[in-house]
Amino acid sequence: MTLSLMHIVCIVLAAVAVYFGVKWGFRKDTEIENRRRRAVELSAKLTGLGFKSMAELFMDYAVGDYSGMFSKMAMVVEKLRGNDKDILADLSDVFDNLLKIKLACQEGRAMVKAELESVEKMLSPEPVVPVVVVQAPVVEDEYEWEYMDEDGNPLEE
Repeated sequence: MTLSLMHIVCIVLAAVAVYFGVKWGFRKDTEIENRRRRAVELSAKLTGLGFKSMAELFMDYAVGDYSGMFSKMAMVVEKLRGNDKDILADLSDVFDNLLKIKLACQEGRAMVKAELESVEKMLSPEPVVPVVVVQAPVVEDEYEWEYMDEDGNPLEE
């Protein structure tokens, strides 16, 4: 059996097409794996900050549990629609963790101190605008002004 030039060209082109197709397929797979790795890293960071619900959502995405991810999304939405006590309870942990992070460095402590000073200034009992008290003159006769000139002197009759 002899192979013609056309057969050889077709075999070479098919091999090149398979090579690039496999290379493209593995590149896409690597992109998906990298995206999932970043989701795991984000989940760990959110857990460290106290965002437990969001962290679970990203972890479900990372492992490919899309139905679990959508159910966690629905839970987060319901929590946001619900009463404020649930949200404040979750955010209280986040606030405590962020405050610890801020207080760990000098810049963060300075920022917290400046914020506290501005709040204390807002809550101070001193009036922001000075109050001027003006006492109006007491007039016994309401028609007395008719008998006075512009300077307040009585008119002569």
